[in-house]
Amino acid sequence: MGWKLYEIVDIEQHKKDCEHGTWWKKPNMKAGAWWYERRQFEELKNNPNSSWAKFIKEHCVSKIYMEKVFPQRAPIVICLPNGSHWSPDSKASNGDGWNVTGGPHNWTAMPSIYANQGRKQTPDYLEYHGWLKNGELTDDLSRITYDRLKDDWKE
Repeated sequence: MGWKLYEIVDIEQHKKDCEHGTWWKKPNMKAGAWWYERRQFEELKNNPNSSWAKFIKEHCVSKIYMEKVFPQRAPIVICLPNGSHWSPDSKASNGDGWNVTGGPHNWTAMPSIYANQGRKQTPDYLEYHGWLKNGELTDDLSRITYDRLKDDWKE
């Protein structure tokens, strides 16, 4: 059983509604939560030659996003089952990024997602390797389950 995507319409308001510094923690942010990274989008669109826009292009968004998606939509960010945040519009560690098809409720991203952030697996931190298909994050391909993660999964 996977995790259906659901939109957090106003991420800035969501951050304000949560205890300071904990907006990204469970239970505030569940697997499948997604939002548009509007600040990056606005900077790329309105100030494409600024130092911040250059930083975003070099370090945050992929070549695929800039060539095929921008300026149709802002980059998206998705909360994965292991609690980490992933953007299919970001650069991949092993290539140019992900090809994203579909719309907000049925996005599919290729290739697969591997999120371990270079960290060793512990009972409190688990990697995630799965797919985003038709608006749903799949179960982990290694059959890892995430029910034992603590609320403070990230410092």
